[in-house]
Amino acid sequence: MARILIADDDPVFAEVTALMLEERGHQVIVTADGAAALRAVTEDTDVALIDIYMPVKDGLEVIVELRQVRPDMRVIAVSSTGFWNRADQLGTAKALGAHAALAKPLDGDGLNDLIMRLLEGRATHSNFVAH
Repeated sequence: MARILIADDDPVFAEVTALMLEERGHQVIVTADGAAALRAVTEDTDVALIDIYMPVKDGLEVIVELRQVRPDMRVIAVSSTGFWNRADQLGTAKALGAHAALAKPLDGDGLNDLIMRLLEGRATHSNFVAH
């Protein structure tokens, strides 16, 4: 399975998402802000699940930096803001290099399926996923 980084300042969301992914066999690392997320990325990190709004460094900044230091890593942007603002921010995340963009809350099976498709190369930057 995959080594997944979750960067989200909402501890409940991060814990629930980590548990959903761990139940599906993934190894998960959780960070609470964008700067910590960048420090936690290793050569073994397969996927980063990045919240758009975080302290210290926001998700859009993190996506840009991840694309520079780990262009091969799959990035999924997530957001829970209002519909119009969320659609705009998630679209911006895609334009900056996120492979997919999801609205919170997340479905465990759907997220796992997306992760597996990204890792198998069946999902590309042209796939926009939002709920």
